[in-house]
Amino acid sequence: MTRGSFLGAVAIAGIGTGLLAGPPLAAQRPTNGGDNLWRRAAALAAASSNLLPGAMSFHMQEARPNGDVVSTQAARYRLERQPAGAVLRQVARTTDGERAELQDEERRAAEVRPETPLDMPAGREVSYAWSESARVSGKLCERYTFRATDDEGRTSVGTLCIDPLTAAPVEVRSTFDRLPPLVRELDLVMTFAHYGDKWAPAEVITTARAGLFGRRLFTVTLEFVDWQP
Repeated sequence: MTRGSFLGAVAIAGIGTGLLAGPPLAAQRPTNGGDNLWRRAAALAAASSNLLPGAMSFHMQEARPNGDVVSTQAARYRLERQPAGAVLRQVARTTDGERAELQDEERRAAEVRPETPLDMPAGREVSYAWSESARVSGKLCERYTFRATDDEGRTSVGTLCIDPLTAAPVEVRSTFDRLPPLVRELDLVMTFAHYGDKWAPAEVITTARAGLFGRRLFTVTLEFVDWQP
């Protein structure tokens, strides 16, 4: 698998098993089996969907099984508003830590927002079930399991934690039921930031073992800041 084809596979990854950041809590099912909280969270997701990231950064690291780093790539993008619509334009780029020539690359700002099970487009199949109360990153939340099918028929499976007070997502962990060729493992962790009474993704970390016999560990990190209408 080439590095380019792997990055393409990661780019289509949307949303693994969760880890508690503290001792397990006594499980007490939320009101209406958790449906009310999920619906509140979906409504908040819809209200937050008009936010655009002011800046985005990308970092990819390829490492051997022993941890030796083979290569790195990084880039930063900044929001640029144009008559035809806002875009994220590349403003910095490095390869293996050395400054590299900028690519004439821009991405539509409205299309870079990572999807969660709460804000899938109409027609996408999403199923969920409340699992347990948990403490994640010091915050008490309700954890749900989910399955979500995309336009290509792939299904992402994982967990989503929701703050019961604000109905905002706290963390998503997921993988796909069907992985791209030569990808042996692929896991994604997404965390969020608040912007007033709305929220937006703050960081998405995708890790994958790929290549012949899974001999390479790829870590791709996307960071978003300064979300705005």
